[in-house]
Amino acid sequence: MPSEKGRIAEVALPLPIEGTFHYSIPPELRRSLRPGSRVTVPFQRRLLTGYVVGVLQQSEIEHLKEIADVPDALPTFDDQMLALTCWVSEYYFCSWGEALACAGPPGAVVEGKRVFRIHAMPAFGTALSRREQELIVLLREGGEQSLEQLQRATGVRALQSTLNQLESKGIVESRHVVPRSRVGPKKALFATCAVSPENADQVLAQLKSSAPTQARLLEALSSHGGPQLVAEVLRKVGTSLQVLRALERKRFVLVAERELARTPTVPLGLGRDENVVLVEEQQKAHDAIGMAIRTERFGVFLLKGITGSGKTEVYLRVIEQVVEKGKTGIVLVPEISLTPQTVARFANRFGHDIAVLHSRLSAGERYDEWRRIRRGDASIVVGARSAVFAPVRNLGIIVVDEEHDTSYKQADAPRYHARDVAIMRAKMCGAVVVLGSATPSLESYHNCELGKSMLLELTRRVTEQPLPTVSVIDMRQQARDLHARPVISLPLQDKIEAKLAKGEQVMVFLNRRGYAPFLICQRCGHVPLCRRCYVSLTYHSTTDILQCHYCNGGRAVPTVCPECRKGKMSFMGAGTQRTEKDLHNFFPEARIERMDLDTTSRKGAHERILSRFKTGEIDILVGTQMIAKGHDFPGVTLVGVVSADVAMNIPDFRAAERVFQLLTQVAGRAGRGSEPGEVVIQTYNCEHYSIQAAGMHDYDAFCRQELALRREAKYPPFTRLVRLLFEGTEEQEVLRVAGTVGRTVRRTASREKLATVEVLGPAPAPISKLRNKYRWHLALLSSHVKHLRSLVIRARESHVAEKSRVALKIDMDALDML
Repeated sequence: MPSEKGRIAEVALPLPIEGTFHYSIPPELRRSLRPGSRVTVPFQRRLLTGYVVGVLQQSEIEHLKEIADVPDALPTFDDQMLALTCWVSEYYFCSWGEALACAGPPGAVVEGKRVFRIHAMPAFGTALSRREQELIVLLREGGEQSLEQLQRATGVRALQSTLNQLESKGIVESRHVVPRSRVGPKKALFATCAVSPENADQVLAQLKSSAPTQARLLEALSSHGGPQLVAEVLRKVGTSLQVLRALERKRFVLVAERELARTPTVPLGLGRDENVVLVEEQQKAHDAIGMAIRTERFGVFLLKGITGSGKTEVYLRVIEQVVEKGKTGIVLVPEISLTPQTVARFANRFGHDIAVLHSRLSAGERYDEWRRIRRGDASIVVGARSAVFAPVRNLGIIVVDEEHDTSYKQADAPRYHARDVAIMRAKMCGAVVVLGSATPSLESYHNCELGKSMLLELTRRVTEQPLPTVSVIDMRQQARDLHARPVISLPLQDKIEAKLAKGEQVMVFLNRRGYAPFLICQRCGHVPLCRRCYVSLTYHSTTDILQCHYCNGGRAVPTVCPECRKGKMSFMGAGTQRTEKDLHNFFPEARIERMDLDTTSRKGAHERILSRFKTGEIDILVGTQMIAKGHDFPGVTLVGVVSADVAMNIPDFRAAERVFQLLTQVAGRAGRGSEPGEVVIQTYNCEHYSIQAAGMHDYDAFCRQELALRREAKYPPFTRLVRLLFEGTEEQEVLRVAGTVGRTVRRTASREKLATVEVLGPAPAPISKLRNKYRWHLALLSSHVKHLRSLVIRARESHVAEKSRVALKIDMDALDML
């Protein structure tokens, strides 16, 4: 569409509303406005940020509102990103605006403010309420104010209707304040010596006698030879801005404001190790992927390699090929804790040609990195889930490391899976996708069987070290022998003691933080639950409170049972805090540290703990799944799994797969150096096939059993799963709406003869109340995506027709059924 002549902008807004909106383009913008541009538009009584997705000649809608502002000189998105986000919105049933907001730079989506002021004082005798009189006084004395300011001044939230009444009476008038991004370029003062080298000695000599501090500052600036950050040079010299301004007035220095890049610290090493030689299996994988890169054709490769088999080196080599062809690459990693090591590996190979995107960066750092990528200053992007939308040009490859990890699935709208978005993005631009894992998801493995992707296998460690030996400890027998339920079994204690005596390192894994998962009354069996969520509260010893891990609410620990008022409360189970405490008791001389969400909430905490562990300052590292994946610590020769059963009994058909993957991943941390590794798995369910297969490092055996069960039950990967989740504050209303939508879906499936679709529910969600909202869900299963989409659309229409306050959340390819 020729935007030069376009009069109407089609705008996508980041709201959970289907469709786009039309706005009139001001004449002065008709030549410059392009699809992909960020705009500010009036919507109802608000000003919102949206994105132009099309420029039209005309619209069927009359009396269009006009675009209020275009904040940026250049479009935020190109045509490829518009196409990708359009697919995301259609496939994952979110609005196009929500998908664009997810893909844009941080802080770009803001809401404008409506401000109020006195237009004309009321005539004598005008009937006014007490609230109206109060607002008139506030606006007369304080001038123009926003709704939020007036709410704070009065202490009343419900003021909008009163202001509307005053506006209708002509007493008050309002206007919108055009919003700007919450995050923008950081500006700072830079100073440059303006004295020529020939005159420098003479000027310095004069200043030393009359203004010695000025002389020291000028000498510091002249010795550098270029612009210097004012704050740094003043701190170095030990003087103030007034001294600099004095030099500026004498025209000895030039002071100017410039942008200061907020670049994340990237650990740089010595560059590429020329001695790294690919082993035969690595070379075969490299050659297969390299062929697709050379021919510039789309292809998906599943690199299935045991832990320590050198998958990362294959990634590095094929990305080198892409960069040599003048193209760019994206590397996705699942966990924030993996990012430092991964960034270091890529920085050592590619220097400053990499950019980093993940949520642990400040908003300003993410903003600057996003712009650096868009400018083309970085050829390789390393980041977590959202980095799949990085604004690289001429994309050649996307690597999805640990592709099985559930953190690649977004929990809120748009509920996309980064792995699948990566495949679609690569398909749109003819790039290559490499999915890497020691324990591929059954969906990716099944796609290889169907011929949709190519399986490449690495079956040996590059160091030729064998995989660690695995011991499975039956905790039922331990409980009988010790007449108690120990956190650390005697065999694990003995092995830890032996490793510490040899100066080796140990990892202890438990995927449950806190001290005790729940409290129970010894008399009546009462378990304290969160008041807002139907889940037990976890005891945290460091804060001495019971805390909900879903809404983060907390309460004091009861001294007696709040139910029967007589029983004593006992701690049940163990979390990372209790495990750490027991280890301190058993091994008082050992240096022990814990790594979980509680200890890594501050910026840089991950890096500090991992760095200390790598340098040998920590003997035993206790942690959740943060320590389980991707790390390479040669000093670790023993990994202890405190409880393999934590995730086994979750009401989810993927529970066994997740247990197998997690156990295999954590076991892979042992024996990656010169010494052989050992793994101890503590469990109350020794016979389960996922634990047996993990103990034997046998992915194929696990797949055979699990896939047979999935095929029989018609679960993914043999079908697609859509979860329809209904949430509301009134339980009966949630049940009614879920029931109505469920009946509509079943009738539609019967009428349209969609026999391939199975409808399950409605039923209460496993967590039936969360953050004060009751939850019921439906599940739709089918191998025909078109049939599923047809029913989901009908379900959405039925929900809208109910006009209730019950929210409907649609999760395509759902991974979490809780």
